[in-house]
Amino acid sequence: MPNKYRKYLILLSPTPSLKPNPNSLKEAQNCTPKHPRTIKRRIRAYSRARNLMERFSSSRVSKGIFKLAPRTRDIRELVSTEIRDEYKSTRPLQLEGNFIPKEWDNRFIIEAEGYDIPNNWINTDLDQLINYIHETIKHTKLQGFEAQLLVAAASYMYRPGTVNEERMISSTHFGDTPLSWKPLKRETQAGGYTNQALPHGVRKFGLFVCGFLLKVLTKSSANIRLSWEAKTKRYMNFYKMGTNRPKEWEIPNDEWVEIIKRQFTRNILAKKSALRLINSFETLYCLRETHESEFVRYLFSTPLSYTGMHAYKLFCSCVHKLKKDPSWLLTNLHCHQFAPALSSIHDVLQNWEEGSPNFNPAFRYARLLGPQFFSNLQTKSCADLVYCLACIMENFVQSTENDQPTNIVECERLGNEVKARMQAAAENVIDASRVG
Repeated sequence: MPNKYRKYLILLSPTPSLKPNPNSLKEAQNCTPKHPRTIKRRIRAYSRARNLMERFSSSRVSKGIFKLAPRTRDIRELVSTEIRDEYKSTRPLQLEGNFIPKEWDNRFIIEAEGYDIPNNWINTDLDQLINYIHETIKHTKLQGFEAQLLVAAASYMYRPGTVNEERMISSTHFGDTPLSWKPLKRETQAGGYTNQALPHGVRKFGLFVCGFLLKVLTKSSANIRLSWEAKTKRYMNFYKMGTNRPKEWEIPNDEWVEIIKRQFTRNILAKKSALRLINSFETLYCLRETHESEFVRYLFSTPLSYTGMHAYKLFCSCVHKLKKDPSWLLTNLHCHQFAPALSSIHDVLQNWEEGSPNFNPAFRYARLLGPQFFSNLQTKSCADLVYCLACIMENFVQSTENDQPTNIVECERLGNEVKARMQAAAENVIDASRVG
């Protein structure tokens, strides 16, 4: 249909309630055209559009869809075809990289089926486990089940701030599936690891390193390299080591990190075991401020929580910096463009975040379990909102050119015009916060 007719032709639909707008003809008649023939052309365009509507209406049935007749594009030959109810229950096609959004339930982690990690390993068993993991890092020689062992070793970490070998958690029955590795029961060497006994301090540090390496769930090898030296200092602070620095492990190379990442991706039992372990640590120690809560936040909460929920994390940071209530910021950001993401943020604050009924921090790791949860909060789904929030944060943080809040990969795809509008919106929010 020529573009000149589209101004007065409303959307055609099988819905019988849609009718031509009678004001459109008056608009065409009363306008002041620049050219004397323009008014006549507009009236003719509307008249033709109205005639087309009448043709559609006369051929419409109560239950049907319009379909072009075979071998013709003539609009007069539109025919009505009844909808076939037998196809309504067809399941959606799952294409690679696509997913169907799903409502979150904390039980997806709390009751997840994982591995049955033994609770009766003694020090010699733990020494074998630590030696094996250490050897895989030194020689990048893995057998396909090392991700399971990182989780198992982390579950045996000792309570910080004490000199005793007191385990932080004792219940690690995450499922009925046994681990793919068992400690040897005699002095021998096999499978690339030895039964060499370790001093108490070396064992404690080895278990801590295994807990630290669970960062591979989300972090890159570059991130692990950058934080490798700092983690030893934090270990010494947590366990009150003074100047008694433990012997450092070799930094895992890129290949080792990528292999472990693939193991967690392909082995859902290993990933679910890791998430259940983290949830056990957080529910035991992070509901109140203790030495243990700081320990758990450093190893798990800070690097892993809210993964894939960048919009929500930025929103919370902006609330803190602006010193306003979440409701105030939601109201001032509200627009049709931001509506899906803001609705998800409101849902998290109302139903999942701390202070809500039956609170559990498991939801913070939902997107580690699958991309179908809280999908409106991932950056690529709301890049414009994320950029706007990042512009707000730029007013409160000191950053270098390479470390600006707006340096977000997904936001680079936004056009300059969109970025300018988001910057203006951010400035309006900041101005409103100062006035009110």
